[in-house]
Amino acid sequence: MQCRGTGGLGTGTGGNRIVVDDPHNVKQAESDVQRESAVTDFRKNLSTRLNDPKTGAIVVTMQRLNSRDVAGHILSEGGYEVIQLSASPPKDRKIFIFPRSGKEYIREKDEVLWEERHDKAGIARQKQAMGSYAFSAQYDQNPVPEGGNKIKMAWFPRFRALLEGPDETVFSIDTGNKPGIKNDPSVIEIYQRRKTTWLLSHIWKERAIYPDLKRMVILLAKHWKPDTVIIEDKASGQSLIQDLQEETTLPVIGIIPTTDKPSRFDVQIGHIEAGVIALPDENYIDAPWLTDLEMYLSQYPTPDSWDELDAMSQFLLWLKGGRKDVEIEIPVSIAGQSAWRGR
Repeated sequence: MQCRGTGGLGTGTGGNRIVVDDPHNVKQAESDVQRESAVTDFRKNLSTRLNDPKTGAIVVTMQRLNSRDVAGHILSEGGYEVIQLSASPPKDRKIFIFPRSGKEYIREKDEVLWEERHDKAGIARQKQAMGSYAFSAQYDQNPVPEGGNKIKMAWFPRFRALLEGPDETVFSIDTGNKPGIKNDPSVIEIYQRRKTTWLLSHIWKERAIYPDLKRMVILLAKHWKPDTVIIEDKASGQSLIQDLQEETTLPVIGIIPTTDKPSRFDVQIGHIEAGVIALPDENYIDAPWLTDLEMYLSQYPTPDSWDELDAMSQFLLWLKGGRKDVEIEIPVSIAGQSAWRGR
């Protein structure tokens, strides 16, 4: 067994098991240069040092310190089994399966992770002492960048049930270029309207080859029956628009972006703050995509992934510029009330 500091694994040194323990410290993680140095060392050096990549393993154990730390790199690249344990009690039951042993760890709703060290009152005190940014990262493993939180989760009304007979259903599709871990995934967001509020009812996201993406659009359309399908009119989106128009009766609309991603989303923040889009209440609706979406929204304007936000801004752009029959407004009865629930 050999032990080295970050950046200290010598040329030619390898192993069957490589264990990385806290590659960042708190001060260095907030330095872009030092943080990126540790990520680069992990990506270009450590990841190549397994004696046999087929049977070897790299294990990283760390607290989160920044959305672009080593764990953030791992989450964005994929290929790792991730076990994420938060100090705060979960809102619903969670099951963790350890990849090697298959052992299950079940954490019940509202269960404290380590009550002998931090009970609920202690967790609340620690959060107050550290501040929500540091606590969210180091204790709940969910970092939100300083300067983030431009989007407030309280702006989104919550609904408890999907609509059986919506007034309208819209797909907003952001297509990736091609499959592969370094290419953008494709995203299909499904919105359902009831009066003047739009429920984000489902998100499909995957790095898919073009035929699989097209098949998924058609499959989801059979279930959700969209009144409008919005697709970004560039790259693979152009092929999807053309094929769907020629091969199906889906009402497809192409949207041509004229500005960069942050600018497109920034101009829609007012509509989000007004409560135009409602999100599922995770206590009543199984929405496994919701946690990632909330994280990316909270991280804005520097999210780990733009895909979901791109599809959302595209939908809002269409809603703002292409709708003459439905005004963008929020009924007084639910305006500003994040506790609103759908029937």
